[in-house]
Amino acid sequence: MILIILIVCFISIGVGAFLYLRRKKSAAAASVAAPKKTSEIELLRQQISDMKENDQSTLEAMRALRESIEKSKPKPKAEPVPVKKEATYADIDTTKGHPRGYGSHHVPYGGTWHTVAPGKAQTPEACWEHAKRNKLSNWGWRSHDKSCWSYMDSYLWSGGGGVSPHNHIGGCTEPGVKLEDGCLDLNNGDVVVGHKGGLAGGYNNFAGQEKMTFKKCRYLAAKKGIRVFGYRTNRQPDSNWTNTCFAPNNPDNLGGFIGSATDHAHMMACTNKDKKMRDDCR
Repeated sequence: MILIILIVCFISIGVGAFLYLRRKKSAAAASVAAPKKTSEIELLRQQISDMKENDQSTLEAMRALRESIEKSKPKPKAEPVPVKKEATYADIDTTKGHPRGYGSHHVPYGGTWHTVAPGKAQTPEACWEHAKRNKLSNWGWRSHDKSCWSYMDSYLWSGGGGVSPHNHIGGCTEPGVKLEDGCLDLNNGDVVVGHKGGLAGGYNNFAGQEKMTFKKCRYLAAKKGIRVFGYRTNRQPDSNWTNTCFAPNNPDNLGGFIGSATDHAHMMACTNKDKKMRDDCR
């Protein structure tokens, strides 16, 4: 019985000693680890501080590196700027002779049959150059006296030349347009040959009977806020009305008019070149 008691006491003492030593060891370990953890935090703080101090220099270094890379790249070859070819006399449409009459008098530009005086145009090219400088749509040359003229209405040429072919030459001023089209671009859709007869609402003569070019007619129509206008050509048989302007009172009634190819006495057009007659110039 005594022996059992001694054994139990011995075990109790041993367990207590073991637990004591274990607590002591844990405390010691904790006291050592704490300074280490603190040191790691301080080190991290120092590294962050250093990074902040070096941030500007890092950015500058990266910028310098980027510039160096860009400079080392092969530069693309610059595309050549297209140079617009200046038109020559060979580029324009010309014909021998002058237009025939159509029942009305031919009307000269500026009221004169001599835009260049006799003896001053040794070649037809001189008449073309004069027309180009003065922004005239057409020109004519007389070989017998070396002089030039221009028609008020270039559409007069649409019937061809043929009259006195040995003494006259005529042509358009701008390249890309033809005499048979009256030196106008009839492919764009803003200008059509003819007018719509019997139009509901009729037409008005917004410039009276003043004779002028097609270009001036368009200009006056724009000033008056007219979106569709008409022009009586020099192929109009009544001399009182050749080279005059008109306009539909209600252009919405045109119904997509795209021209009448046999009516050479009239033309209709949009005031805005970017609009189309098929859309009533809207």
